[in-house]
Amino acid sequence: MDPVTLVLSAMAAGSAARFLRSKMGAIELFQTLKARLRDGALDAAFMTEVLDNFEQDPEIWQGPLRHIIERDDIALNTEVIEASQDLLERIDESGSSQGKYTVNIRGSQGVQIGDYNTQSNRFS
Repeated sequence: MDPVTLVLSAMAAGSAARFLRSKMGAIELFQTLKARLRDGALDAAFMTEVLDNFEQDPEIWQGPLRHIIERDDIALNTEVIEASQDLLERIDESGSSQGKYTVNIRGSQGVQIGDYNTQSNRFS
């Protein structure tokens, strides 16, 4: 999985994990990931606003978060990568151990990552 997709997947999983009481430690790992993202942003105040909004509505705020992560090269930070992997491993231990989060999509088009997606393609 490319680093930006890994971080976005971890953020989406962490946002959903707020409602999963059975995933002990996931909320703390989510907070750690958010702190690492804030630390890596050129504009920490704006990143805080985007993270807070992402937590409430990941679908709407994924684009702005992706933009900041790419613009500021945050996904190249090893602490951000490790925090993302730790969170995904905690939330989905079985998927993580089976390599679910190891995806290579370089050069692909129309790719979706995750479960229960819907995609419509129109070719002319």
